[in-house]
Amino acid sequence: MKIVIAEKNEKDYLYLKDLIENWGRKRKESVHIYWYHKLYYQIPSYLSSCDLIFLEIDMKEINGYEFSCMLRKKSIDIPLVFQTKNSSFALESYNVQAMNYLLKPVEEKRIEKILDQIVLTQTKKEFVYTFKNKIRRIAYDDILYIETSKHCLYIQCHFHQERCYLSLKEIEKQLDQRFFRCHRSYIINLDYVKSVESTKCILQNNQVIFISKKYQNDLKYHFLKNVK
Repeated sequence: MKIVIAEKNEKDYLYLKDLIENWGRKRKESVHIYWYHKLYYQIPSYLSSCDLIFLEIDMKEINGYEFSCMLRKKSIDIPLVFQTKNSSFALESYNVQAMNYLLKPVEEKRIEKILDQIVLTQTKKEFVYTFKNKIRRIAYDDILYIETSKHCLYIQCHFHQERCYLSLKEIEKQLDQRFFRCHRSYIINLDYVKSVESTKCILQNNQVIFISKKYQNDLKYHFLKNVK
């Protein structure tokens, strides 16, 4: 697991580093930690390949929240955890879909829970997101389709519906090949498509989902490929 710690205070960095390394030894997980003691307006290219970033708010040059906004604008969806003595940006952390906002000194149990969550998302095919300060998980197999409406995303499952404030573009990057964008407002799970017509597809529960013209040919191709 590759983890970035953005922390200007060396003592705080070493404390968090020890907690992460202790977790790695307990779980027998390989951990590689990178220390940023300063943040800049230029984002390193390798950052997008990391699994998690811990961000201090009060950093030099650019603060941790501003840096997190830059990441999201660049569509870098690396999981974020703020760990700081500054509580001023707790509400703003929702805007960047932060996993958590921890006030120093951070507790070892909370760090372990966060790291366990990262491992879980890597080993299971689940969509993980934050809504109302809670981390939620939905198995890909449970998702029939996803719809955006009135600045909110609705995730339709077999027996219930969930919602979050991500965009379709953001969620599309987290899904696997069974999901297909068929309309500016819809992503469907091809595993639950019963038939495809020229302007609409029918799901196994008989739900009708409309298809935009520009996606029609690609959808037919991917649907047939998925059936095979």
